[in-house]
Amino acid sequence: MANGVNNRAFDEMETVAADKTAVDLFLMPPEEIQTVTDKDRKTWKNFSNRLGSLDSIQKRQLKDLWIQGGRPTINIQKKGSKGTTGDINRATFRHWIKPEAESRDSIHIFEHQLVADFMGEISHGIQYARRSGESIDDWRERRRDLKTRYQKSLVDFGENVYGGTDWDVNFGLENKGEIKKWFPYMGSSREYSIGKDAEGNEIAVDAEGNEYPDLDIPQWEESRDSEGAVTGRSRNTGWVYSRPMKALYDSERRKGFNEQRGEWIRPTTEFEAHEIIEDSIWQDYESRFGSEFGDYGTGWMKQDWRSDEKRDALQDLIKQGLVQ
Repeated sequence: MANGVNNRAFDEMETVAADKTAVDLFLMPPEEIQTVTDKDRKTWKNFSNRLGSLDSIQKRQLKDLWIQGGRPTINIQKKGSKGTTGDINRATFRHWIKPEAESRDSIHIFEHQLVADFMGEISHGIQYARRSGESIDDWRERRRDLKTRYQKSLVDFGENVYGGTDWDVNFGLENKGEIKKWFPYMGSSREYSIGKDAEGNEIAVDAEGNEYPDLDIPQWEESRDSEGAVTGRSRNTGWVYSRPMKALYDSERRKGFNEQRGEWIRPTTEFEAHEIIEDSIWQDYESRFGSEFGDYGTGWMKQDWRSDEKRDALQDLIKQGLVQ
């Protein structure tokens, strides 16, 4: 989670490696902020049962994340069905607009990828959950800010709200490089002004005199008085366009660098959730229970870990010391 969106995980349990975004979420049980309800107990019991023969210690770690994420209701859907967005097999997080103290958000996940989906959506729960000492009003205001940031980024960037990776080449090291994560931000184009082409027609040009015939140039705008009479005309002779740009992510600062402004900026909410929080809890989970439980849960699908009738694969992991 980015700087400015503080929570217990990032304030008290930070273990960041130089080249990773690793946050240890399991050093201590999560603080109990909410009053446990019968619905909460039913929610967790149902999810725990669906996890089948998964080791009880691992179930406990998942439960701690669930508590830290505000105890959202867990809705499990069938493989191949449409999620709340209308996309097949796409997990989602849904939150209350104006929550009360005991309100519960919800995550919608799919039966064939329970833990992978859970990890992804509980990351949003951690963003939206009420924090220790936070008043209801402050909690609501912070959630509104998160929602506003998300909606604006979706309009500005579409699916690119999740960010991506680029291969960053270092020509000083025999053309070697590394994979760099990035997230989008809204920057500005180069500055344009009105020039003339060879025929004397008005055309957009930049500071170097390059011509851009496909760009529209500002037109004259008239100003009128209260009676509708024209009192003057004006138009912009210099302008810029807003356009998406990439900020390379720095895992130590948990920010990205805005080259145009020369300052560090916070990631989008989706990048925060999935490339920082989710990535951190998977790294921590894998480090505790073995590499078989990494790769965002894909390795688990081959292990029949959800079936109480097929425990051999899990027992093998225990024998190998991959499960404590």
